[in-house]
Amino acid sequence: MSVIYYSGADDQVKSDLKKILSVNHIFEDFTTYSNLEEHSALIVNFTKLKDLKWEKFWPSKLPAPKGLLMNNVHSIGIVEHNFPSLAMKLLDDGFSDFFQYPFYEPRVIGALMNTARDIEYEKELSSLYQIGIDLSSQSDLEILLQKILKTSLDFTNSDGGSIYLVLKEINSETGEKMMQFERSMSDTLGERYQKVKMPINNKSLAGYVINTGKSLNILDAYKIPKSLPYKFNSSFDKKNNYRSKTMIVVPMINHNGEIIGAIQLINKKKNRSIKLIGEDTVKKNVVEFDHKSELLIRSLGSQATIAIENARLYQEIQALFESFMEASVSAVESRDPSTAGHSRRVSKLSVAMANLINFTDNGPLKNVKFSQDDIRALNYAGLLHDFGKIGIPEKILLKDKKLHIEEILGIEGRMETLKYHLFLNGNKAKKNSEIDKLVNEIISNVDDLKNAILSANEPGFITEEVADKLKKAKETDVVYLDKKTSSALSDEEYNRLLHSRGSLSSEEYEIMKSHVDFSYKFLNLIVWPKGLEKVPEIARAHHEKLDGSGYPQGLKGSQIPLESQIMSIVDIFDALTSSDRPYKNRISVDKALDILKKEAADKKINKDILDLMIESLIYEIILEK
Repeated sequence: MSVIYYSGADDQVKSDLKKILSVNHIFEDFTTYSNLEEHSALIVNFTKLKDLKWEKFWPSKLPAPKGLLMNNVHSIGIVEHNFPSLAMKLLDDGFSDFFQYPFYEPRVIGALMNTARDIEYEKELSSLYQIGIDLSSQSDLEILLQKILKTSLDFTNSDGGSIYLVLKEINSETGEKMMQFERSMSDTLGERYQKVKMPINNKSLAGYVINTGKSLNILDAYKIPKSLPYKFNSSFDKKNNYRSKTMIVVPMINHNGEIIGAIQLINKKKNRSIKLIGEDTVKKNVVEFDHKSELLIRSLGSQATIAIENARLYQEIQALFESFMEASVSAVESRDPSTAGHSRRVSKLSVAMANLINFTDNGPLKNVKFSQDDIRALNYAGLLHDFGKIGIPEKILLKDKKLHIEEILGIEGRMETLKYHLFLNGNKAKKNSEIDKLVNEIISNVDDLKNAILSANEPGFITEEVADKLKKAKETDVVYLDKKTSSALSDEEYNRLLHSRGSLSSEEYEIMKSHVDFSYKFLNLIVWPKGLEKVPEIARAHHEKLDGSGYPQGLKGSQIPLESQIMSIVDIFDALTSSDRPYKNRISVDKALDILKKEAADKKINKDILDLMIESLIYEIILEK
């Protein structure tokens, strides 16, 4: 413990005090507030004071004694032997203790020992508080268990320890509840991670503690009385040439009074740095776990219980969230089976690209870094970017031709009527010998028009010859039995066959594009946890283009989240290279990359991201085998 001394002038008091202090105390004069260390004792000389106004002798610009306690600095006053009223005043005003001068050495030593004990106790409380914060902030159960063990060893000077957690399962043969050895840690033997399931009964130390809720403090694990139900299993010691001696095992009990596990510590040491190799080293350096160690480990166990339950709850919520994501993706795929797997592939490659960028240490992307939350957000956005397709009518969503099947059937019906009409008109002017020839010509001519229409119905461009035949069909009248007429091909059908590149008309394409807004509205209904708030915006912007020609907002350049720029490239690549799209055939990887390069050259997608994807060949992870 550091002892800081302050007096208005050099005096005999200081000299007498230094003679009493042991080598365990670091003694120095107070100079400024900055040299006043935390966890120290400030001794102030008031022997010259003739009244109760101790503030006159207090260091200037220094907080009052109660304020110093915030930093675990304890104030001790030195008063004249015949001035007890000042001593009482000091205690009332926040001083931890006082010495009377001339000094009575046992009183000074005792007071300093008590102060050192108080300081150490407050350090431990502060450490427990900080540990509570550290544990509560950790949601990864494995890392949390490691922290709990390490802290337990640090607090108690233990050589090793292990942690057990209660499982939900029951042994089908014995009906006993089960626990699991989670991990162990030892200064001498290192760490062990292999999990082992064990029955909860009174035979093992941890089983007894979990079964009964009672703590165990064992002086020698090899000398447990045979009358007790529990025994120490020494097989681990024999296998590793180790000697377990003193042990403490405490239950971890939650707020409902349920025992969720146990912490077991082995071999409390005089000096933490010592490795317990050999029986003699154990005899010389291992001591029993005192009551203070038991209280500390119980307190730590309580905090660990809360942290473990929070981590488990987080895992359950995470699992629930993941299953919701999967259910949402499955819902979309059930409406559009032909694109099954697309969302998962987009998510997979987008996340891989973000991780690749994180490890890029040269080139234009070297300073771009994504946090783990950024990558999780990208993953979810990738999975759900097409969720809005649930709101698109199936007639449009599953459309694989320019015209719907009922429209084609209508055209075919008109063509049959046209054949009949032409035959009737032609038959009047023909001799019987020419009728067969007429029938064949009519069938050939009408079928030629019909085949041109069916050819034009396929997604893609049409030839000039087909376009001419479409025009001829549009200009051909069909006369029905009731003398009513219509064109063999309506204006709307003609325009859709002639001008649509894909399977959708311009009106249908606008409806299809609205899936992005549907997705955004749906994703905005979810209360995203901290770090994932960007998911709706990332998904919303995956059809935006750097030049502002994209949709739905027409964002430009840096207005588009970088995660969305990644997803945009991946989405196009997968759409081009995956099979079984209803409106197109898959194309080769090389051709798909050429299309993407053209998009990059036209300033529509991020060239730096595309170049990295191509150079690394990372896109191969989603290609069909």
